[in-house]
Amino acid sequence: MVMIAKEILIAARAKIDTPSKLAKGWFATDVNGVRVSSSSPNAVCFCSLGAVYSCDEAPEGSLYHTPETMKAVSLLEAALGSWKIPYFNDNSTHAEVLELFDKAIALATD
Repeated sequence: MVMIAKEILIAARAKIDTPSKLAKGWFATDVNGVRVSSSSPNAVCFCSLGAVYSCDEAPEGSLYHTPETMKAVSLLEAALGSWKIPYFNDNSTHAEVLELFDKAIALATD
């Protein structure tokens, strides 16, 4: 079953539910803090976008994200207003990032 945008946001938020799981400056890192792809099986910490992209259900090797993943990103952008997601992620507290996800989830329709 394909996840809808709201489900992607909920799953992505769960991936960064503690401060130690929130990456800054890169999409994802492994247990040693080494930068990895957000789709890497070794990824354990994610930035906001990395967490969303890690939930993407596009076929392996695809260069594109699914429409529902892009809708999830658009909901994060709508919740932010004029901020850019990477800048916000890297310059905000963990609580502020989780609040962003909560706002985006609230904007999502089922």
